[in-house]
Amino acid sequence: MITPQEVDYLFSGSYEQYGEFYGPHQIQDYMIQMTHDLGIDRYNFLGIDGRFDGSDGVMNFKTKFNGHVEQKSVLSIDQYKDLSTNYTVLVKD
Repeated sequence: MITPQEVDYLFSGSYEQYGEFYGPHQIQDYMIQMTHDLGIDRYNFLGIDGRFDGSDGVMNFKTKFNGHVEQKSVLSIDQYKDLSTNYTVLVKD
Protein backbone atom coordinates (compact mmCIF):
# COMPACT_ATOMS: atom_id res chain seq x y z
CA MET A 1 0.00 0.00 0.00
CA ILE A 2 1.35 3.42 -0.91
CA THR A 3 0.42 6.55 1.05
CA PRO A 4 2.16 9.93 1.15
CA GLN A 5 3.70 8.97 4.51
CA GLU A 6 4.78 5.38 3.96
CA VAL A 7 4.88 2.37 1.65
CA ASP A 8 3.67 -0.84 3.32
CA TYR A 9 4.84 -4.24 2.14
CA LEU A 10 2.07 -6.79 2.50
CA PHE A 11 3.38 -10.09 1.12
CA SER A 12 5.16 -11.83 -1.70
CA GLY A 13 6.42 -15.29 -2.46
CA SER A 14 8.92 -17.23 -4.49
CA TYR A 15 9.46 -20.71 -5.82
CA GLU A 16 12.22 -22.70 -4.14
CA GLN A 17 13.55 -23.92 -7.49
CA TYR A 18 14.37 -20.31 -8.42
CA GLY A 19 16.18 -19.53 -5.16
CA GLU A 20 19.42 -18.77 -7.01
CA PHE A 21 17.80 -15.55 -8.29
CA TYR A 22 17.15 -14.22 -4.75
CA GLY A 23 13.60 -13.14 -5.61
CA PRO A 24 12.67 -11.90 -2.11
CA HIS A 25 15.76 -9.67 -2.04
CA GLN A 26 15.04 -8.36 -5.54
CA ILE A 27 11.45 -7.49 -4.63
CA GLN A 28 12.46 -5.62 -1.48
CA ASP A 29 15.31 -3.80 -3.20
CA TYR A 30 13.00 -2.65 -5.99
CA MET A 31 10.27 -1.50 -3.60
CA ILE A 32 12.71 0.35 -1.34
CA GLN A 33 14.18 2.14 -4.38
CA MET A 34 10.67 3.00 -5.64
CA THR A 35 9.80 4.39 -2.20
CA HIS A 36 12.91 6.57 -2.31
CA ASP A 37 12.18 7.71 -5.88
CA LEU A 38 8.67 8.77 -4.81
CA GLY A 39 10.17 10.90 -2.04
CA ILE A 40 8.58 8.82 0.72
CA ASP A 41 10.71 8.40 3.85
CA ARG A 42 9.26 5.18 5.26
CA TYR A 43 9.13 1.64 3.89
CA ASN A 44 7.30 -0.66 6.30
CA PHE A 45 8.04 -4.38 6.00
CA LEU A 46 5.37 -5.23 8.59
CA GLY A 47 5.11 -8.70 10.08
CA ILE A 48 7.78 -9.40 12.67
CA ASP A 49 6.64 -11.17 15.80
CA GLY A 50 8.43 -9.17 18.50
CA ARG A 51 11.18 -11.67 19.33
CA PHE A 52 14.35 -9.57 19.28
CA ASP A 53 16.77 -12.30 20.41
CA GLY A 54 18.00 -13.21 16.92
CA SER A 55 15.80 -16.31 16.59
CA ASP A 56 13.30 -14.72 14.17
CA GLY A 57 14.46 -15.47 10.62
CA VAL A 58 11.96 -13.02 9.12
CA MET A 59 13.36 -10.18 11.24
CA ASN A 60 16.92 -11.20 10.34
CA PHE A 61 16.04 -11.01 6.64
CA LYS A 62 14.37 -7.62 7.00
CA THR A 63 17.15 -6.00 9.05
CA LYS A 64 19.66 -6.79 6.28
CA PHE A 65 18.21 -3.79 4.44
CA ASN A 66 19.71 -1.36 7.02
CA GLY A 67 16.41 -0.40 8.64
CA HIS A 68 15.37 -0.41 12.26
CA VAL A 69 12.50 -1.85 14.27
CA GLU A 70 9.74 0.36 15.62
CA GLN A 71 7.26 -1.22 17.98
CA LYS A 72 3.73 0.15 17.69
CA SER A 73 0.55 -0.44 19.64
CA VAL A 74 -2.06 -2.78 18.24
CA LEU A 75 -5.52 -1.27 17.93
CA SER A 76 -8.57 -2.80 19.51
CA ILE A 77 -11.46 -3.70 17.18
CA ASP A 78 -13.38 -0.59 18.29
CA GLN A 79 -10.39 1.68 17.66
CA TYR A 80 -9.87 0.10 14.24
CA LYS A 81 -13.51 0.69 13.25
CA ASP A 82 -13.06 4.40 14.00
CA LEU A 83 -10.21 4.79 11.50
CA SER A 84 -10.82 6.29 8.09
CA THR A 85 -10.51 3.74 5.31
CA ASN A 86 -9.68 6.33 2.66
CA TYR A 87 -6.14 6.11 1.33
CA THR A 88 -4.35 8.22 -1.22
CA VAL A 89 -2.50 6.13 -3.77
CA LEU A 90 0.48 7.74 -5.43
CA VAL A 91 0.92 7.07 -9.12
CA LYS A 92 4.10 8.16 -10.84
CA ASP A 93 3.58 9.51 -14.38
